[in-house]
Amino acid sequence: MEVYMSGKIPLVVFYVLLGFSFQENLNEPEKKFQNIYNKRCYQHIVIGGTDIPVRTPEGRNVSEKELEMIKWVIKSDFLVNDDTIGGCDQYYPSVAMDSAGNFVIVWEDKRNGNPDIYGQMFNKDGIPQGSNFRVNDDAGTETQYNPSIAINNGGNFVIVWEDYRNPSTDIYAQIYNADGIPKGTNFKVNDDAGYTGQYFPSIEMDGEGNFVITWHDYRNGNPDIYAQRYDSSGIAQGINFKVNDDPGTSSQYYPSIAMDNSGNFVITWQDYRNGNYDIYAQIYDSVGIAQGINFKVNDDAGTKAQYTPSIVMGTMGNFVITWQDSRNGTFNPDIYAQMYDSLGVIQGTNFKVNDDPGTSSQYYPSIAMDNSGNFVITWHDYRNGNYDIYAQRYNTGGVAQGTNFKVNDDAGTNLQDAPSIAMDNAGKFAIVWEDRRNGNYDIYVQRYNPDGSGEGANLIVNNDTASSYQFYPSIAMNNASKFIITWYDYRNINPDIYAQRYNPNGIPIGANFMVNDDTNATGQEYPSIGINNTGKFVITWHDYRNGNPDIYAQRYDSNGIAQGINFKVNDDPGTSSQYYPSIAMDNSGNFVIVWRDYRNGNYDIYAQRFDSNGVVQGTNFRVNDDAGTSDQDYPSVMMNSESRFVIAWSDKRNGNYDIYAQIYDSIGVAQGTNFRVNDDIGNTRNQYEPSVAMDSAGNFVIVWTDYRNGDLNPDIYGQMFDKDGIPQGSNFRVNDDAGINNQYYPSVAIDPYDSRFVIVWTDFRNPDGDPEIMAQKYEYGSPSGSNIQLNGADLFPYNYQYSSRFSVSCNSNNVVFAWIDNRRHKGWDIYGKLTDWGLTGIEELNPDDILSVYPNPFISSFIVRFSLGKESLVDVSIYDIGGKLVKKRIERFNSGFHTMEIKIEKIPQGIYFVRVNKGGKTITKKVVHIK
Repeated sequence: MEVYMSGKIPLVVFYVLLGFSFQENLNEPEKKFQNIYNKRCYQHIVIGGTDIPVRTPEGRNVSEKELEMIKWVIKSDFLVNDDTIGGCDQYYPSVAMDSAGNFVIVWEDKRNGNPDIYGQMFNKDGIPQGSNFRVNDDAGTETQYNPSIAINNGGNFVIVWEDYRNPSTDIYAQIYNADGIPKGTNFKVNDDAGYTGQYFPSIEMDGEGNFVITWHDYRNGNPDIYAQRYDSSGIAQGINFKVNDDPGTSSQYYPSIAMDNSGNFVITWQDYRNGNYDIYAQIYDSVGIAQGINFKVNDDAGTKAQYTPSIVMGTMGNFVITWQDSRNGTFNPDIYAQMYDSLGVIQGTNFKVNDDPGTSSQYYPSIAMDNSGNFVITWHDYRNGNYDIYAQRYNTGGVAQGTNFKVNDDAGTNLQDAPSIAMDNAGKFAIVWEDRRNGNYDIYVQRYNPDGSGEGANLIVNNDTASSYQFYPSIAMNNASKFIITWYDYRNINPDIYAQRYNPNGIPIGANFMVNDDTNATGQEYPSIGINNTGKFVITWHDYRNGNPDIYAQRYDSNGIAQGINFKVNDDPGTSSQYYPSIAMDNSGNFVIVWRDYRNGNYDIYAQRFDSNGVVQGTNFRVNDDAGTSDQDYPSVMMNSESRFVIAWSDKRNGNYDIYAQIYDSIGVAQGTNFRVNDDIGNTRNQYEPSVAMDSAGNFVIVWTDYRNGDLNPDIYGQMFDKDGIPQGSNFRVNDDAGINNQYYPSVAIDPYDSRFVIVWTDFRNPDGDPEIMAQKYEYGSPSGSNIQLNGADLFPYNYQYSSRFSVSCNSNNVVFAWIDNRRHKGWDIYGKLTDWGLTGIEELNPDDILSVYPNPFISSFIVRFSLGKESLVDVSIYDIGGKLVKKRIERFNSGFHTMEIKIEKIPQGIYFVRVNKGGKTITKKVVHIK
């Protein structure tokens, strides 16, 4: 057997192979990779007694330096949480349907940790075409919200949304062909030069694919309605134009747009020009010329409010507007509607849509129409005591067909919200909504025939099974290298505290286990853990089981068996709040817990000591000694083998947040007074989120997030102290980047007996804008080498990692790290890494290495997305499984991100290989062709 290393930076592939995949393939836990360290020979590695040559694809043996890069890893990036239930949240769906009944649903999706826009295509029979796809193409951690979609008769579609990738909220869009292949990249719609906000876009398209986007816009200080026309190629026709014609500074919100096949369109919105919210509208011809002036839609004479309109237009230009209306009661709004002919002449009067006789509430209508002018209105409805989705069918004359009908088919009292509807030429329609029947918000759809009969049952649209969020890992390791990771976990809908035990080789001992023992559906968050040398451990967290947050804890023996039940730590009799605990334990099992406490009307730091049996030693005691009412926050505590401990926290006694600390002896007596840690005297910038580590002799290190170099670019700083609390040197900057990048959430661990420690943090220095886990080792007070990246190379451009304040632990042999990570597209997961003190990191992929091919499988074409560090020729060659060249395309591109659409027709179904040569580097991807 030979192990091959691949690519320009072979250590990345080899590192992942050995630390993760290769180990799993062997399936023999005794073949541990510390053998690499003990038995390595030049150009070979030894695993389980087998001498294995290591070569690159070119045939050369791997160098000593390359082996040095991986020999320190015991277990590479590994998944900690084992949840198989639950999911992350999806919101605000929008649906569009072409003339044949094929439809596309888009929504806001949190599977990658922050909200993205996702979509799913369906054929006319309601069968998903491919899988869920991500729409926004940004690589950073920015958020996207509130999508809207339009589709033409041929199935080409455009998705629009509000996007935070720039310093303010903008409107972005993406064009797709009928196969779901994106045309070009995301593009910005609003053309203002400032940093004002744009929100809640709506889009409509004519039969040829020309489209108009509208939104509400703050460029003038107050929200106005703006719009932008595009031709079928996505070329802007003119500039952004203002829709509302009032001369004042009143507010306009939540536009909706409808368009006929010829391109005539109407925009409607919620308008405050009369001192209360009314529904207004404006008609335009196909070249964007306003026909008349803004007109009021609701016909009530009072001052009750109308909100959130939705509009649909027939093929001949007749249109219907529907909205939420409070004319019958402010707290029980109804759904109303109004019909118009093609000239904008009102047909009849406003009419009420919901037919319930009571005073329940109805909200957020959506409307769709077929080619004959039949239409359906849907909304969410509280008539049953919980929010359901209801709908009502109408014929071309506006006569109700039957009564209101319930859309969601679940039998419980779960929440359904935010419906959207689309209809084909023949009157078939689909309603989508956000649905909480599974505990988290999912997107559901229901299809209907023209007569209103349902086709099948409600169908879930999003495919992110087992994507519950996990947050805020905390780690403890003892001298035997056994370690436990704990975190808070949403797999049961409400956050619980979970933990996982590991042996010294990083092999899990048992499964994840839940720590909190309450049976209520309350929240538990922000755990911290301490362990002694025999393996006994205690986990603490803040807990809402009593209504207000308290500090709770749980003791365990060395086998992970709970000792007694959860116990409350704070001893105040009232309902004040306690948050963010931290715990430290000595070798004998004595421990101390600290937290933020509001019992005195402002946030103080409190603590409680316990003996090794969990018996309380004295009462809760206040740590900060200031006489004022300033706030203290984010405490961290560490204890040495002799039970001496130090507490650090963020403190506002000087007007801005500084880092303070307090030393205690083994019986809990304060040694001196609180002392300030950060030495930037006279600087009014803030310091936050301290973490402290202490060695066996009592020497300690405190690290924190520091804004002394600018309010927009926090750094990581640290300070060393001897056992008497005397600073050793001055504050030192940990991150070694030269730029103005952001660093957050530091954590520190110290070798109990040797003079070395390691600091880990979240770092935004990489050019793609997404955070990585960085670390720095120190020996005898000096940095050993430079900052290194701990997590493996990003698997895609928006692969994020975040650390927490207690996310590293160590002994004299090994170091263990944990962080949250979105690499599986299943929300936030907990990942870990186990190394020895060699602590060598990996290199991140450079821009020339980024490549993706989608959709995969493909039907008739696919997109190759790649990036270039400099201008280069790009050669894309497609081969069949036998190595025969099927297609070749060569183009020159500038540096940056690019896409190429590759159309392949008249080839058999099967497996193909896409080889991309760019700038002298070749990358190959496998694709599958289906019909």
